[in-house]
Amino acid sequence: DLDQVPWVGLGAPFRLKGQVSTDTEFFVAGGAAVPHDARGTMAWRGAGVTAPLGVDLGDVTATPQKSNSPGVRWRIKNRGGDLAIAGLFSIAREGRYQFSATLTPRATGSAELRQMLDWMLAKNDAAGSAGEYRLEFAGRLGGTGSR
Repeated sequence: DLDQVPWVGLGAPFRLKGQVSTDTEFFVAGGAAVPHDARGTMAWRGAGVTAPLGVDLGDVTATPQKSNSPGVRWRIKNRGGDLAIAGLFSIAREGRYQFSATLTPRATGSAELRQMLDWMLAKNDAAGSAGEYRLEFAGRLGGTGSR
């Protein structure tokens, strides 16, 4: 069960809903604190945001992708919901992480959803010409992140 997650820098705390499950193996070598490879999938079924605005995200999945660089890369996508999500999350061996995604309101998305995305993301020039929005985070595990 997901509870409140403060997304610092986006201007509002979010309350999440849904069930998260994982069938994943991580491989760590040489005393590293960060995995260098992963297999399996992670799923967020019935995903959604209930505050500050109700948004159905459908079913979100993350699958590991092969990478030539040390660390783990996950392809993130969803099926169904008010908002299409397509992105990538990576963790490098030294603990640096990066998340980037394109969020595209679907026809079922409300005008309030578009207004919320405009308010949170467009102020950072994250709105695209086709009605999509870019969401990006980067930082270091155990440290502070940036957008």
